[in-house]
Amino acid sequence: MVALSVSKDSLVVWDGPKFLDMYFENHNSYLRLTNNGPFDWTLDNSAISPTQLPASSLKDFDFVLGRLKFSSPIFSRHYDSLATYELDLRKIAMNVLGLSVAFKELNVKAVLFPTGVPHHLDTLICQLSCQISSVRQIFLYPTIFGNRLLPLEMTDGIETRKRLVSSVSEFKLPNSSHKVLSLLQTSTQQSDGPFSFSLFASYYRVCTRYFRNLYLRKKQTVITGRSPNRPADLKRPSLARTLGLMRSANLGMKYLDTLINIDKVAIGSLMADQPNSYPGTHGFLTLFAHLQPEATTFPEGGDFSNHIDLIARIRASGYSDPIFYKEHPAMRKLDSAGFSMTSGTARNVDYYDRLKQMGCFFIDDDTFRINHQRLLVLTVSGTVAIERSINGLSTVVAGFPWYLGLPGTLSLETFLSNPKLTLKPREDISKSAISYLDHMLSKNTFENILGIGELTVENMELDNSVYQLELIQFLNFLLSGMRK
Repeated sequence: MVALSVSKDSLVVWDGPKFLDMYFENHNSYLRLTNNGPFDWTLDNSAISPTQLPASSLKDFDFVLGRLKFSSPIFSRHYDSLATYELDLRKIAMNVLGLSVAFKELNVKAVLFPTGVPHHLDTLICQLSCQISSVRQIFLYPTIFGNRLLPLEMTDGIETRKRLVSSVSEFKLPNSSHKVLSLLQTSTQQSDGPFSFSLFASYYRVCTRYFRNLYLRKKQTVITGRSPNRPADLKRPSLARTLGLMRSANLGMKYLDTLINIDKVAIGSLMADQPNSYPGTHGFLTLFAHLQPEATTFPEGGDFSNHIDLIARIRASGYSDPIFYKEHPAMRKLDSAGFSMTSGTARNVDYYDRLKQMGCFFIDDDTFRINHQRLLVLTVSGTVAIERSINGLSTVVAGFPWYLGLPGTLSLETFLSNPKLTLKPREDISKSAISYLDHMLSKNTFENILGIGELTVENMELDNSVYQLELIQFLNFLLSGMRK
């Protein structure tokens, strides 16, 4: 299938920077993986194109198909091929099996992914191929501390993710809560805005980019005499479909504003009836919604890629108290530089009606600021939990974030088994959280010279030898680890 002669225990680096090829030129356990779309894979310039799968590989077919069905948020976010969805799933499953056969033939022991989590179709295909081949999956997670990447290892699904202790840099997390919070707030402010929420302005930017790209493709066809080579892929949403989803999301935001104004009266009454907290000591459970669709809810949310599912699970457990819902401010952003945010796949009028059906009350920033001391925050995997832990506060975390186990956080199951928690800040939580983050991040991260999670890398010091050395040291660490 793949005409390569390599030594046992190969490390595969997916789409790494060119300077790595030069550095590892004579290292026969270092292989470079590239892809042109989700169905065209190349390993060290040799195409992976199985014409027929061995019967032994088909034993994993049912498992792979099940995982693909579980990964439906990827398809609703990026594609518009519902009519052929069932056929597409089988095509993708066969592609996963074919890639896994190549990994087994080449004795691949680890794959280094150019992303923090498998949240696109190509990364999902490669991740599942690794999973069924018992190949270590190394992801580079862009933390919110100093634009640095934290290596995380998976052996199976997202629930098996853990920190990879590498000691490849001199980076040290500050040892005071004030300095850590300052670093945290600086990083989040850089990624939060400002946003333009005008529907028609977003229409204009999306249409302008669409027709400019169409013109450039036509121009290339005229100049070269042939159409540009486009990778094989599933059907992408049309321009009309994209604009329709943007309008649907915009209407959802307007409806949310109406619900917020209506609920202010009811929330005021609840607060007045319970002057200290409600009920008991744990306060009002408040869901801090995520920007969606994004990796922070799938795959990091586990079973809770949709907030409706999370609220339904809470209600099904017998929890009958009011639940507050605070929307993510960036959900009002419909595009980014002419690229649709696809928020219409996650928010519309019906979405908020479903939450209302389950007894949710909707709050805005003003209501949160006034009552924040009486609210117990619930998140799927948000960084709000980190900030609260540093401040000594507890947070319910329903998913599998990179900081899983951070002092001050508790799982959804733990909360539902004993929902009466104190809202008072605790110094021991703050100190333990700082210690936990220091143990997790210090010396184990390296500069994000790969631009993972960034729209552009123009401002990054890609040629800085110190930053390159950190990445090279990390790869040497992986290569040496496979020989032990």
